Amino acid sequence: MTKDKISRSALSTIFNLVIFCCFILFMSSCETEEPEEENVEEMITKVTVNFIPTGGGNTISVSAIDPDGDGPQDMEPEGDVNLEYNLEYSLELEFENALESPPEDITLEILEEGDEHMIFFGWTGDVFFDPDNGDISSNREDIRYEDSDDNGFPIGLETLWTTNMEESEGSFRIVLKHQPDLKTATSGVSTGATDVDVSFNIVVAK
Repeated sequence: MTKDKISRSALSTIFNLVIFCCFILFMSSCETEEPEEENVEEMITKVTVNFIPTGGGNTISVSAIDPDGDGPQDMEPEGDVNLEYNLEYSLELEFENALESPPEDITLEILEEGDEHMIFFGWTGDVFFDPDNGDISSNREDIRYEDSDDNGFPIGLETLWTTNMEESEGSFRIVLKHQPDLKTATSGVSTGATDVDVSFNIVVAK
């Protein structure tokens, strides 16, 4: 065999080895590359409403529980929300994933990702004097939001409510929306994915 043939054979072998090594490195990088983080809806199995009289007094706390998370069971309130009539309350909401051990506090996550979340409220019956528009699809500007995200848009973990001046009863609906890159000054309850949609029975009495 001539030197030229030997050289060509050696070069061909080296070239094939380089191609093989590049292929192995490429496949290895594909296997180890972490996928991009997606905007995943939060797992929430417990929602607690805390109605705190702004003038002082006992806090009214009621929770709704979804024991199986994404399973077939719905989130159910553990009791009625009983409020005094003609009284102003600060409503503070708590969200939790009780399937984790210890339970995971989702409230802080919602606050930290405030530009991706917003809570909407709807109700039936004349339970509130202020705000007085219970239509969840059109009352965003009427709700007295006490918190906001980095863009100045409301979140809804803290709000103010004044009960009506007469005894009344109705339902109180809370909807937590996940709105990554969708939340604006006018985005509503139909925008984005729903993390929580739960209704409490609310009773206003003397």
